[in-house]
Amino acid sequence: MSNASRRAPSNSLLKKFIINSLFIILEGEVEVLKKSQNEKELFHITNLKQNCYFGEMSFIENTKRSATIKASKNSKIIEIKMENIIASADGEAIFKIIKNNIINNSADL
Repeated sequence: MSNASRRAPSNSLLKKFIINSLFIILEGEVEVLKKSQNEKELFHITNLKQNCYFGEMSFIENTKRSATIKASKNSKIIEIKMENIIASADGEAIFKIIKNNIINNSADL
């Protein structure tokens, strides 16, 4: 399976589930939403724009996603699948580089 670029029409949701992929926004904007403690409401956390990424924590830790992503504008998003990185010749080295970049960028926030 290859990495895929996909269009996300405005107001489309990328559901919260375990998936071992990292997503990069090529065009557009998405909204990060988090469920309330009673899990009945979604609260706005932030917006992410072109060149931002999401899904990084579950990508690294192989855990359930902690937020829901909703396209707030028509967006083009690329999905980078862990299985494709590992299957490449230098897969583990590539994963370590991605992981270190995510950790270093998070430390700058």
